[in-house]
This record gives sequence, C-alpha cells and structure tokens, in this order.
Amino acid sequence: MTENLVYRLGQNCEIEDIEVGKTYEVKVQGFAKFGTFVYLNNRIKGLIHISNVKSDHKEGDTLYVYVKNIRDNGNIDLEEVRAPADFEIKTVSRKAAPLRLCDLKNRVGRNVMLDVEVAQIKQTSGPTIFTLVDETGSENAAAFTEAGKRSYPEVELGDMVSVSGEVMMRNGQLQIEVSHMEVLTEEEMEAVRKRIAEATEERAKPKDMPFLIESEVLEKLKPEMQKVAQIIRKAIFTNQPIVLRHHADADGIVAAVSVEKAILALIRDEGGDQDTESHLFKRAPSKAPFYEIEDVTRDLDFALRDNVRFGQKLPLILMMDNGSTEEDEPSYKVAQIYGLPIVVVDHHHPDESTDQYLVAHVNPYHVGGDFGVTAGMLGAELARMIHPG
Repeated sequence: MTENLVYRLGQNCEIEDIEVGKTYEVKVQGFAKFGTFVYLNNRIKGLIHISNVKSDHKEGDTLYVYVKNIRDNGNIDLEEVRAPADFEIKTVSRKAAPLRLCDLKNRVGRNVMLDVEVAQIKQTSGPTIFTLVDETGSENAAAFTEAGKRSYPEVELGDMVSVSGEVMMRNGQLQIEVSHMEVLTEEEMEAVRKRIAEATEERAKPKDMPFLIESEVLEKLKPEMQKVAQIIRKAIFTNQPIVLRHHADADGIVAAVSVEKAILALIRDEGGDQDTESHLFKRAPSKAPFYEIEDVTRDLDFALRDNVRFGQKLPLILMMDNGSTEEDEPSYKVAQIYGLPIVVVDHHHPDESTDQYLVAHVNPYHVGGDFGVTAGMLGAELARMIHPG
C-alpha cells in the first residue's frame, strides 16, 4: 500500500464503486476450504483466497483487504493486508444519482437505491412495512429480520433515509424488498428534505380553472381556496391522514361529500387501494354546528392509536360548514397541543379570534360576502381544485 487511506464501502454502493488497487475495510462472513468470504458492505461479498489469508479470524471480525482484481463475472479477488500506521478511514458514497419512486415501475426485478422520507411504519406478523414518499409519489418497502420483529428500529417516522433493495410486484402493487436502509446524515437529510418539500409544494398547486358560476365573491375567495386545495393535495402526496369534520345538515353533507369524492379519487390516482383510503381519510359529521371537545377528543384518540399501531402521521383536520366561531376555540386549543393543522371552509359569520388557530380559512365574510355563498357551493368548487377529473 502506498497511501494511508483505508476505504469503507457505503451500504448503497455497487461493485462499480470499488477500485482495483485500493485498500478496504471488510467483515468476515464465513469460511471455506479455499479461503475466507468477507462483506465489503451488506450487499457485496468478496473472497480472500487461502493463499492470501495472513491471520486467523472468526466470523464478524474486521479485516483490511487489498483489491487485486474484479473479474468480468463480478468476483472480487482480495488479499489480506495490515492497515497502515495512522491510517484514515474514508467512506465511499454511491456515485450514481438515486432514483425517484416514479421510476420503479420500469425496474421490476432490479435493485434500486432511493433517498426518500419515511411516511409510515407498520409492523406486521411478518416483515416491517415502511411507506416511503418523495416528490413523485409513495410506495411500500418490506424489510424482514424475523417474523413480527421490527426491522431497522433506529429509523423513525419522518426520517430521510437511503434505501436499497429489489423492486417486486406484490398483489398487483409495487414493493421494494429492502436489503439495506440507513438514516441519512444531517447534511444529506436537509438536502433531501428540501428537494422533496419544494417539488411537492409545486406539484400540489391546483390548476387555475374558472368557477362553475360567475361570482365576484368566489373570485375574491379563489386565492384562499387554492391554498386550502394545495394543503389537502400535499397531505395526500405525503401520506398525511385527513379528517373531514362537517356540520350534519344538508349543506354540510353536500359540501363534505363533494370534497370526499375528490380526495378519494386523488388517493386512488396515487396508487392507493381501499385499505389506503381507510387509513388516510375519514369523514365525520359533527352534531353541533361547531367543533366540540367530544369531537376533537375522538379524533385525537383515533389519530394517536393509528400513530402507535400503524406508524401514521398525525392528521390534517378539515372543517366544512363550521369552524369559524369562538365556540370552536376550546377544541382548537386542544388540537394545537398535539400540533394538528386545521383548515376551515365555512360560510357562517366568523369570529376574528379563531384565525390564530388555523392554517387557512375560506369564508365569504372575509371578502365582503355573506352566507348566501353556501358551504355546498364552496365544497363543489374546492373539490374541482383538489381533483379536476
């Protein structure tokens, strides 16, 4: 060896990232009469021929090897060496750019690497199922250690991770069979988070389209309605559950059902099935014309249980045909403790103080209108913004 560098192969690296003539850190995997098998990372194995083994080892030992040759068939010829004095470890990162989730449909049966966000973690009686999202969509990844045991326990909801594995079809759905998953470094995590957030914000913007009727009030409300539509679309793209609360009268039901159909259609467009729909969306009428403590308690109970059982994010609360008055504020204060974002689409006279608890608030009174612009009208137009089809 002519340098004091020893290379550690990153877990996402492929054989193309190994260089002949370099020294690498490896771990002993097993033994044969003709030599010692070692792992350069969790995916790549090499052989130290018995003639090049210089000391006794046991499984799991760390060794240092010199790469003599990489054959056309992918076999790697290694020689055990001593690490140089005062050597420095340098981690080798994957040279190829990670794929996006939208690329997987063209790579069934092939190994892939992705930098993604963990949107859900569900432990089954078999593998651990991670729902992964990026700026192009969401897919599931299955990791197996042993039946019913959590794989990669260091990975938490919301982490940015690098995932490697084979793309498979399971019950008609794409799924990654995970060979390796690791949490990105702070610097890498911030870069991936920024990339996904910026692209998702842009993708979530609704199309600008004319309203079904001519209305000066609706035109003035359009920017706030587009904001609400973008928030809802972003929640779907990032696998955040949505709880739709509405007044249980005719106007509230018409408004809520219109938006419900649009949300479920967009979930299906994103590859979701009935199980996905039930996890990501719930419509619940409120008996009172405001968000009661009983309502928020029930919503939090379901949300926290789903967070523990299925590793889901806490939901976006969408209020329709109610939510604009001081009577809602006690429940908003409870929701605020848990960080639940709330948006309101209502046509009742609003109290100014409620806006401090809301992410967005569509109300005709804000632009000089009144209750003549019904919740049903607002719901129909909002639904078209969420899912134009």
